[in-house]
Amino acid sequence: MPSYKQNKRPPFEKLLIGAADRGGLFTTSQAEEMGISRQLLSYHVKAGRLERIGQGIYRSPYAPESKHEDVIARVLAAGPESVAAGPTALDIRDIGNFAPDKVYVMRQPGSPHGTMPSEHAGGTVTFDAPAPFKVEYRDGVPCEGVADAITTTSHKTSYDTDQINEAIADAIRRGLLDKNFKVGE
Repeated sequence: MPSYKQNKRPPFEKLLIGAADRGGLFTTSQAEEMGISRQLLSYHVKAGRLERIGQGIYRSPYAPESKHEDVIARVLAAGPESVAAGPTALDIRDIGNFAPDKVYVMRQPGSPHGTMPSEHAGGTVTFDAPAPFKVEYRDGVPCEGVADAITTTSHKTSYDTDQINEAIADAIRRGLLDKNFKVGE
């Protein structure tokens, strides 16, 4: 095994570098995958090198803050392979005129669940996707694609048809959707 002297970064440093694109946020599971114990996380919190922002969610105080920190934390809490979905994903991309009062989070089918309960926990609506989906990143937030986000908004929320159509027109104008796009089933 290569030593630190052979230009390898220690696990804690690798963890913080990997979390930098997500506003410095990471989960206990992600830390444990890198060989960092819960006890060591607790030590770093007490030493001021980490902030515990929720059950199983930590933030590096050295990373630049993300304006979407709350969404990233909720996506991470929902478990691996989770994404911001529906109106949350559209709002992050500034598509349409959505200001969701809940954070919509979707998990890949069959993926393990994190610390976030499945329904309406603390302003979060978490659900399993009906089929596998592609993950796209926007401002450090894993999101479902634009077409899927519009379909999710149409099927999983109470936004009216005019708002959905406005989002479709906005995405077409910006070249994010084909002009013949129709909301999926």
